[in-house]
Amino acid sequence: MINSAHGRSKVRDRPHSLRFAIRDSRFGLRNSLSTFILAVTCMCALTSAADELQMTKIVFRRMRPDIAPDSFAAKPRMLYRVADKYSRIEEPPHPEQGIHFLVITREPDNWTINLLDKTARHVIDPGPTFSARTPIIWVPKPNGQPNPDKEFQDLEFGNEVRFFRLHKARDMGLRKVEEKDCNTLAIKSGGREAILLVDPATDKPVQMDFTKDGKPDFSIRYLSYETDLPFDPSLFEPPPGLKITESK
Repeated sequence: MINSAHGRSKVRDRPHSLRFAIRDSRFGLRNSLSTFILAVTCMCALTSAADELQMTKIVFRRMRPDIAPDSFAAKPRMLYRVADKYSRIEEPPHPEQGIHFLVITREPDNWTINLLDKTARHVIDPGPTFSARTPIIWVPKPNGQPNPDKEFQDLEFGNEVRFFRLHKARDMGLRKVEEKDCNTLAIKSGGREAILLVDPATDKPVQMDFTKDGKPDFSIRYLSYETDLPFDPSLFEPPPGLKITESK
């Protein structure tokens, strides 16, 4: 109701006040509706962004001339990768050593977890770039020393075929891996050569062999290679009940 000092009677003021009340209520309703639509739009955008993320899941094992096939080092590992922001590496348990490692990266966070004693080390990537790397060749180099494997520093789990094609690998024809004919691509740089064997039906890696100075160094055997899986954010969260130590 408008103040009677404006010279309007109560009878005349009622419909005027009612019109303002209806207008105000409609304005409030429109504001509430707009806020609700905006919230739903944001939620849909976030859901859509999450839906657009797709996982690659790789099960592999390493083979070397000096690794016994039944040893711990030869057991399969499992790796998940999502774009360049998420990775998860599951190691097999090693009860004799008291370790069962799980490494989770959700940039900029990284957790190295021992599932047997439920401890973890948490590190925050200082940047300025934030990339979850899964290199296939990684050997620490002394400061100031050249990297003899520089040509292969961007060869990672999840980008093998693309890496070889971008680097104009040589086509070596067909080779067999466990009776399967595979397309063979090769890159040589310095004393290192990498040979990728690809399933022609799926265009996915079957095996990768590395030599150094002409001698066998190690191989990666891909036991399974799944792409375009739905993103599961729970895989990139540390499990509950851990004793976490913060590290630099």
